[in-house]
Amino acid sequence: LDLKYVTAVFAVMELSRFLMQIYSFGKECIPRLLNNLSERKSKQLIYPIFSQYVYFSFAPTLLYKDKYPDRAEKLDGGTY
Repeated sequence: LDLKYVTAVFAVMELSRFLMQIYSFGKECIPRLLNNLSERKSKQLIYPIFSQYVYFSFAPTLLYKDKYPDRAEKLDGGTY
């Protein structure tokens, strides 16, 4: 078994996951930011904070949200 091919496949898969997450983060945050800047409705702009992005980058999901539903909410009968 030649490990350089396995390592190369793993690196390509991880890079593609990282690129998909960056795309999802941008698709979710950039339109909201541009809309907020153009309308100037509020004095305070809502930016995603760094800890949200770090959580997203290690969470097993490809869709970015500012807040993910809690498992307890689902168990209590709440809907996603």
